[in-house]
Amino acid sequence: LRFDTRRDASLLLNASFRNQLGGAGTLALTAIIRDEYEFEARYFAHLGFARALGATARADARRLNMNMFEDGQPLGGYRSHYYFGELALGSIFSTRMSLGGGARVEYFHDEVTVGPPELEDRDGFYLPFFASIIVDSFDRTVFPRSGIYAELTAETASDRAGSDSTFSRIFFDWRAVIRVSESVSILQDLYVGTAYGSSIPDAYNFFLGGVDERFTLLGREQSFFGVEHQELVGRHAQMLKLGVQWEVLRGKYIQAFWNAGNVFEETELTFGEGRYVHGGGVNLGMDTLLGPIEFAMMTSRLHNFLTYFSFGYKF
Repeated sequence: LRFDTRRDASLLLNASFRNQLGGAGTLALTAIIRDEYEFEARYFAHLGFARALGATARADARRLNMNMFEDGQPLGGYRSHYYFGELALGSIFSTRMSLGGGARVEYFHDEVTVGPPELEDRDGFYLPFFASIIVDSFDRTVFPRSGIYAELTAETASDRAGSDSTFSRIFFDWRAVIRVSESVSILQDLYVGTAYGSSIPDAYNFFLGGVDERFTLLGREQSFFGVEHQELVGRHAQMLKLGVQWEVLRGKYIQAFWNAGNVFEETELTFGEGRYVHGGGVNLGMDTLLGPIEFAMMTSRLHNFLTYFSFGYKF
């Protein structure tokens, strides 16, 4: 069970069944119940000819809200119904590193919820191929004290293979926690991504903004302080975040952050005035048996003061 000030209450249900379909495979059924719901069936099978090699089949249906902003003001929004099937092959070298790739079949149906008359409902069908490498050495999931997380993912689709458009996207997500004392750690995050092609689907843009949000629809949760959820949307993304974490008492934390970043329609790397959005905040956290409790206070040049509250594990 989870509650946060953007999604309200959420419920995660999961049932996993081992040794299914005549082999040493695992079938996992998952439901996330909230306004932005998700239903997933995933089957993982070990391949006998290689100890660390496995295959995954996945089917997913979800509903998402996609916001549109112009000059920091809400312009409109879509309710997106997203369905996909996925086949992937991967190798787990250790509990800290995985390497894999595969293909997805995706269908989007976007309904206009609010906005100017020129916004229309739309559909999209895509067949992207993808590959990724992930390294995760955090010492714990909640408020880690040391370790790194690094992900490099590349995706490509072509109208020659049946997609509605041709495009590619690649992004790199780096997070490090450097322990400097028994109770203090330095935090650093770097995120860069680029998408290119003749017609990039809106769902393959990058979404910067908010706390515990995904910068890509299937990415891992990340935070950009001082900016509303999905307020910055574009083809290319750059973000740097620095912070410090202090465990004041056992299981009770104070985190302070500064971040700078933005999204762009062009890939040039310049540092002109106003090109990047600077923001920062303070996050108060507590680790409990039912999950973390967090309260964040944020500011930036786009918003003088924002707050965010959450209770429960992230999903």
